[in-house]
Amino acid sequence: MTANEGIDAGLYVSYLSHNRSLDTLYTSSADGVSWPYGGVGLNGVLGTCITKFGQQLWIAVPDADNLNKGTNLFTSADGTNWIHVGQSHRAVVDTPALASIHGRLYLAYRNSQNEIVQVEVGDLPRSWGEERVIAYNVSSLSMAAIPGLLVVAYIDAPGDLYILTSSDGTSWSASRNYTQVFGSVSPDPIVRIRISTIDKNTLGVVAGNTTGGMYTSTMTVSEQGIEEEGGAPSITFAPFVGQGALSQSAPSIAWFRNKNWLSFNSRNSAQSLMIYSYGAGAGPTQSVCGSQASNGDSSIIGIEYRSGSVMPKVLVLTLMYAPPGAGGDTASTVTYGSQSAA
Repeated sequence: MTANEGIDAGLYVSYLSHNRSLDTLYTSSADGVSWPYGGVGLNGVLGTCITKFGQQLWIAVPDADNLNKGTNLFTSADGTNWIHVGQSHRAVVDTPALASIHGRLYLAYRNSQNEIVQVEVGDLPRSWGEERVIAYNVSSLSMAAIPGLLVVAYIDAPGDLYILTSSDGTSWSASRNYTQVFGSVSPDPIVRIRISTIDKNTLGVVAGNTTGGMYTSTMTVSEQGIEEEGGAPSITFAPFVGQGALSQSAPSIAWFRNKNWLSFNSRNSAQSLMIYSYGAGAGPTQSVCGSQASNGDSSIIGIEYRSGSVMPKVLVLTLMYAPPGAGGDTASTVTYGSQSAA
């Protein structure tokens, strides 16, 4: 880590405790093996969302008094100590989402009319941007970002998958149906969706069905300039793969150390917080952090820093110049201290 990076590299998970107070908690790991945990503050409902914005971690979680207080926002400069920085006062009916582009942080949530509402997070606690309704008839949503592009994925009430994008956080493409990418991978309807950033044009995807099954994929967003009709970038999906374990709620996905990682509540009586890592092919390769019980939707992100040497490229130009008045005479000369080419 450098002095400018703020947050250590590692995996970070936010979740709600499995007790009556539903405290907002976090756990983190530098290696994916050891998982110390602690409290964030205030109690919540539905689930949590975690992201990195600037040099801080941010957590969004609906307040226990959601109808009157909406969503609480917390920040941390070290991943351990958390500060409550604001409240949206917007009632939500599902776990919200956070993502950022162009140095601006955005919150997306589903309201009581099952619309996706997107709003810029300003200078908290008092400043919030204009609310924008960007999708309707929604049952599950997620938002992530690649450089210069916000991406929202959602499942609608009939169970179809839609994607919409924005390059400025204000104007959004039309929603496009991608339900066919699920194929016949799930015997039960898909009802949950989560996406996360892998690299500059790739996102990880995890979908959950009605019986807790989890299915993962990647979606590739076209390079700038290759666009579909309507101005939105072209998007392709890798085949979805079943991951074997069952989740009580919406699973979350992240990329760290060349692996995908899932966080979810185990579908057992203890509702343990589970974190799986997996590489290519079906099935998890590791299961960890099963000692903590959780409630609602957890959220996981991976933070990595890449270092390397920058080698500047130098281009040498040779300038052929004939001074004014030379008349094409190859023997002509000019003394730059006494003449001007102006």
